[in-house]
Amino acid sequence: MQESKFKFPYRARTPEGFKRFDSIGDVYNQLLNTAYESEKEGYKVGEAVYYEHLFWANSEDLIDTRSQTLIKSYMYCTESGTSPYPSLQDTPADYIDNWMIIRDEINHIRNLEVKNANK
Repeated sequence: MQESKFKFPYRARTPEGFKRFDSIGDVYNQLLNTAYESEKEGYKVGEAVYYEHLFWANSEDLIDTRSQTLIKSYMYCTESGTSPYPSLQDTPADYIDNWMIIRDEINHIRNLEVKNANK
């Protein structure tokens, strides 16, 4: 997310009612609140954050295309069994770091889904 894309301040409807967003920090806090409430209520967090943010943030401002490209690359390489680079030595360190974060988040989501299914 880049603050320069947002036009602050603005008012928008959230599940708690109308709220004023004065900074990117307010947007982050609303994302975290949405995730927390969704998990507490037993909803899929990613799905809830995606649908709820449409009421109070512009997707074009919120979604980082670089991160989305990395996630798509991870999914494609994982599902097809191919490497993103010819060798480990050719793979940039930051790519590996980001890859590990994505892998860990996807595993966390899958573990939550298994845990919730067993309730």
